[in-house]
Amino acid sequence: MTDTLRAVDGCVTPTRPLDRFASSDARKPYFTHLLMPSVSPAHLLAVCDSPALLLFDKGRLGAPVRTISVPADQNITGITNVDFASTAWAGSSLGGYVALWDARSAHADAARLVGPSGAPYLSLAATGPLLAAGTELKGADAVIDLWDLRNPSAPVCTYSEVHSDDIMTLTFHPDTPRHPGVLLSGGMDGLVSTIDTTIAAEEDAVISVGNTDSSLARVGFAQRGAYAYTPRTEATDVGMDEKDTVLSNDPRRTHLGPIYAVSNMQTLGVWDADKLDPIVAEVPVRTPTSYSPPWVSDYVVDAGSTLPMLPPASGVRVPLMTGDQDGGAALLSFDVEVAGTQTEWAMHARLPSAQTCATAHSDIVRSVAWDAGTQRLYTGGEDGCILAWAFDGSVPQDTASTSNAIPLPNPGAAPSAGASTGRARPTGPKKRFAPYP
Repeated sequence: MTDTLRAVDGCVTPTRPLDRFASSDARKPYFTHLLMPSVSPAHLLAVCDSPALLLFDKGRLGAPVRTISVPADQNITGITNVDFASTAWAGSSLGGYVALWDARSAHADAARLVGPSGAPYLSLAATGPLLAAGTELKGADAVIDLWDLRNPSAPVCTYSEVHSDDIMTLTFHPDTPRHPGVLLSGGMDGLVSTIDTTIAAEEDAVISVGNTDSSLARVGFAQRGAYAYTPRTEATDVGMDEKDTVLSNDPRRTHLGPIYAVSNMQTLGVWDADKLDPIVAEVPVRTPTSYSPPWVSDYVVDAGSTLPMLPPASGVRVPLMTGDQDGGAALLSFDVEVAGTQTEWAMHARLPSAQTCATAHSDIVRSVAWDAGTQRLYTGGEDGCILAWAFDGSVPQDTASTSNAIPLPNPGAAPSAGASTGRARPTGPKKRFAPYP
């Protein structure tokens, strides 16, 4: 049972950002996505709701070095690196297409990929020459289109029965040599699915489907230490025909490891991808509340590979960047022991808000990107700012309370006399965080 948020030894707490971009527009754009372009390591790509894409020099955020306009009402809903041919990155669009950009081109987009449904695309993932995009629900269908960029004129396959509502999040398995083409998807229908995209026939391509009972914001593969999956035998496993038996025993489709699923209700679940058995079904992200130092996680900014690489855990570890309504943020991990019975929250980094640092974010943090080479964390917010945070000690750190164990309150108990109740809540109407534009 999780009962504390533990601040680990060496918790990074910079007193101020290292660098800052602040939009001069009267209407402050908010930055929905940040990306480290793999073909252009000196730059940072930012997507905002203006709509536009801004390319920054990471060494000097003062002003973008390039602005890429996006047609009105065709906002970019997802962005990913595409390490294939001359394509630098791709973006899913509400305009019903996937845009491909060439870093050498000054054009708004070098090419557009269009699927048969014409529905707006909400999510995107890429691995090698494969690119997958998930659509908004249109009529009775929400589909995943898969392109092979070696011949991108049309999708090589379309999966139309995996989800019954908007497909909000896609990611390919990070271990490409062992699990090539394995795709993880999550939707507003609460379903999380694993798909073998090397197979076009949908009835054979779907490896497993699980129901989280909550609309999903993001899914991904968790870090695993000594974790090993013990498969659960179900009635449906009995009496499989020869083809199904071969598919179920294919090493590319088994031992996929643990995954995480973050819901729009700000809950976290940890599942095993093979049969989507729940390891930890549902944990409130808002639960870890500190009294000293004060911290309340109001929402999840991002999770997984966009965040600093944390030390391996003995079981399963899910890195999370969470934020509060004032512009503060914290890097947490949710750890599950091998047996799946012991869990723990840990704080690895804490970023101040404008309440304690004049140059920090003054509004909700929406996006984050990690640069392992320079040990910099970049955050984008609804205040029209992008900030760079140093994790290498080049900016003064506040380490006074890094050894504290942070107690969680009992929701049913009244505060004791003289006890702090955590971060003071403002009186009157409170801003409501909306995870998507």
